[in-house]
Amino acid sequence: VLIRPVREGEHVLKFGYSIGKAKTDLAPGEWVHSHNLETGLSGFLEYRYEPAADADGTDASAASQTGRERSFEGYVREGGEVGIRNEIWIINTVGCINKTCEVIARKAEALYGGRVDGIHHFAHPFGCSQLGDDLTHTQKLLASLVNHPNA
Repeated sequence: VLIRPVREGEHVLKFGYSIGKAKTDLAPGEWVHSHNLETGLSGFLEYRYEPAADADGTDASAASQTGRERSFEGYVREGGEVGIRNEIWIINTVGCINKTCEVIARKAEALYGGRVDGIHHFAHPFGCSQLGDDLTHTQKLLASLVNHPNA
């Protein structure tokens, strides 16, 4: 809920940090949510998928079309067994989107569950409004999950 007016296109601040830009002029007392807020990150981060080329210069995805054996990015565990990245984990950075991530995981499991060992969401109540060591510990925990070798 706003405590001061925000013009269309201006950053909406929460505890001094932008949480997005106003889609329209907003008045004090107005509820701020996805209906009147847009990302403030447009133009800062762009993602483009570009498959890596094999050593011979061909597109890696062409392997199945050319009859070459498929490969995967695995890792060797202690003792010599191999592991693969065989699960999809949805790790949200703020607890306020737990329900959305839960729905995404359930729908993805229904669509793709037979192709991987599992699709999981790790719910938590943290992220928003955390400061200091509390925030640092949450970030370390989430980073550990994101960097897990099976996911």
